[in-house]
Amino acid sequence: MAGDAEKLEANRVALIRYRSPDGTPSVGSGLFVDPLHVLTADHVADGSRHVIHSNDGTLAVVAVLRSAASDVDLAV
Repeated sequence: MAGDAEKLEANRVALIRYRSPDGTPSVGSGLFVDPLHVLTADHVADGSRHVIHSNDGTLAVVAVLRSAASDVDLAV
């Protein structure tokens, strides 16, 4: 299946810097689903002081929608 996959557009990738719940500086990743929304993991969204870095610059996070479920690790 991997051979049939399309290449990921680099401009859709987001690097997310944040503080974990214990205050440790952490890094996660995400995927822009549109210019203002990034799909990432719920455990990344569980932190604080999120900043998103992309090819277009740096964005501060103003809202988070989380699954908050141990079996679904997704957030926007």
